[in-house]
This record gives sequence, structure tokens and C-alpha cells, in this order.
Amino acid sequence: MHHKPETTFFHYLSVPEAIQTVQAGKLLLICDDEGRENEADLCLPAQFASPEKINFLLHEACGLICVAMAGELLDSLRLPLIAHEGEPLQGTAFTVSVDARHGTSTGISASDRAHTIRTLVDPTSRPEDLARPDMSFRCGRVPGVRWSARAYGGVGGPDAAGRPDAGSGNL
Repeated sequence: MHHKPETTFFHYLSVPEAIQTVQAGKLLLICDDEGRENEADLCLPAQFASPEKINFLLHEACGLICVAMAGELLDSLRLPLIAHEGEPLQGTAFTVSVDARHGTSTGISASDRAHTIRTLVDPTSRPEDLARPDMSFRCGRVPGVRWSARAYGGVGGPDAAGRPDAGSGNL
């Protein structure tokens, strides 16, 4: 006898369904191409970052929480790339780490991280609103030439869903 599980843990979404998921501020699992890292990221529109969602990413996904941001936004916040020897691993480029200068304590708590993410994408934020380098965050600079599904989901996807050109994810 074959036992079929009663609960489906995930299902594939069409692009319109994925956009609706992003618009609703829900986490979206985006799978990478087998030819790159063959991994997946949990993505979330940055303005929906809450202590509860960040805590879930920290304790259930157990990866590095990043904010994928368009180069123009990083430039406006004066977030330079980290100097490196040679090419970055898998083409991923990171900026200096930052914490929100106001409204956080050590920067490490889920609440502080959520506040930092929301500060990064707040259209009124200025470079002086961010403490850098600091201990908690790295932002991925995504090249605009050829985007993988994960890069698109982290940056282009939220924009297509009417969100600012940034998303948070778990790498």
C-alpha cells in the first residue's frame, strides 16, 4: 500500500502567482540554476522584514541574511563593494556591512536586523542613517546585465510586484 502525504510542503508557482506572493509580503523560495550554485533562497520584499520573519530565516533557514539591492540604490547610500583579491565566489559581490544608525542596539537581534533592512529600502534613508562597517549586514550588488532566477527574485521580482528595487533573502 502506498501512503501519500496529506500535506504538500511546497508547490511551483507561475510568475503571476509569485508576484502576488511578493505583494502579500510572504516568503518565497527561489531555486537557483543547476549550472550555478544549485541552491535556493528564501526571499522576502525588504519592507516586509519583521522580527518574526528574520527570526525564521535565522533559525530555520540557517544561512547568511542579505539584502539584494540594485546598484543605483547602493550608490545613493554610498555602500561600496568590499575589496577582494580576484573575482568574488560564484560572481556574488558584497558591499560593506551596515546597521541602521538609529533604532537599533547591537545590530544582531532579529528586531535590529529587520529595522536595518527596512532602513536600507526606505526612500528617505540617507548614507548617514547607516553605521558602517558594522557587524550585521551585507548587501549583494546584482549586475543588471544577465540575471539568474535568484537575482531576479531578490531584486527584479519585488520591483515587478510594485515594491522598491530591493529584497531580503537567505543565501
